[in-house]
Amino acid sequence: MKSLAASVFEFLMNIYRFFQRPDKRKITIDRRDWFSKPPRSFKEFRTVKTEASGCTAYTLFANDHPDYHIIYFHGGAYIYKARVPHWYGIHYFLTHLSCAVTFVDYPLAPAFTCDTTVPAAVGIYHELVKVCDAPVTLMGDSAGAGLLLAVSQVIKKEGIRPVPDKLVLFSAWLDVATEVGISPVLKKQDKMLTVEGLRRAGRAYAGSRDVKDPLCSPIYGDLAGLPNAAIFSGTHDLIHADSVRLHRMLDEQNIAHAYYSYPEMQHAFMLAPMHEGTDALQKTCAFIQSPHMP
Repeated sequence: MKSLAASVFEFLMNIYRFFQRPDKRKITIDRRDWFSKPPRSFKEFRTVKTEASGCTAYTLFANDHPDYHIIYFHGGAYIYKARVPHWYGIHYFLTHLSCAVTFVDYPLAPAFTCDTTVPAAVGIYHELVKVCDAPVTLMGDSAGAGLLLAVSQVIKKEGIRPVPDKLVLFSAWLDVATEVGISPVLKKQDKMLTVEGLRRAGRAYAGSRDVKDPLCSPIYGDLAGLPNAAIFSGTHDLIHADSVRLHRMLDEQNIAHAYYSYPEMQHAFMLAPMHEGTDALQKTCAFIQSPHMP
């Protein structure tokens, strides 16, 4: 049975979707930069700003000698900038791990497509591994999880060093076509996302490419040789099928990974203050710290 906080979160997301109407709104450039840099409440953490390849990144240090470096790509359907929940998750890791966490503000659609965004993310990765030399975990939610998987595939293909140590994918959007696993029941269960809203955003991000091109939909890319991954998803998430597909494909290729499916949880529940979200973040910390798969 889901927690009371999870039920409240679901209710609030339903209200948010009612007023935002993502399935009807015209896709425009998101200029809301309120949370594209660390909030003032993060001033206790030493911060290094890095700009490269069209990205701006902020690396926050929990201490002077971190054991882990998390590079975080925020979600937002490739069209929205970061919001408060992203910083909630970042704060959790900074206060529960001996780590540095880098938040990446990357180019968004419709001004830019995957042809710009993925190379930009790879380019900032080159610079960020110099800021902190601890083992890197690429982490992201929703579209950010899709971006990190595409970045990982480019890193492997081009032989870039150092390679990420681990991957963490929260509510991953890996197929911008958004066709697989969508049912009328799931459309009603998900209180945040809409199929048409995602498809419109996906087409904007794909640009001139097919929506099933691996650069924008990395589920169709080469998964062999990827770092160990942890996949988290909720069953009431409209794109839950993307996480299930990735889990099954990694299983079929005998690629080490951990998969966590949470009954009745909404999209990106990990970034909300609820029992289930905290459980996912705790499991993430254990995954990052463990030299072996949990």
